Amino acid sequence: MKSNTKYITILFILFSVLFFFYFALEESYIKKSELNRVKDIKNEIEILINTKLILNLELAKTYAKKSDVIESLERGDYALLRKPGFFILAKEHKAFKNISIQIFDKDAKRVYASW
Repeated sequence: MKSNTKYITILFILFSVLFFFYFALEESYIKKSELNRVKDIKNEIEILINTKLILNLELAKTYAKKSDVIESLERGDYALLRKPGFFILAKEHKAFKNISIQIFDKDAKRVYASW
């Protein structure tokens, strides 16, 4: 009887240790997979933000090279900038949906704001 109790005790301890390691490894795996998912989401968000920043920069460069804008700023006549539809590209194109445009003169005075 003592030998059966001894084997049962050893089996119980062995299963207890295995059970503990199983749950510890499972929890570790879950944490790693969650961390990997968080990293993936973070990378996707960074890509979206960088894409939006690049689009904004390209739009700004496009308008900065536009001859009508250059002429208006040189002459100090900003009526053209305020014409409805002058900055229509930003309103039509889906990628520029929530972009606001501001134009400043050489004295850093705002001469146009799209809002």
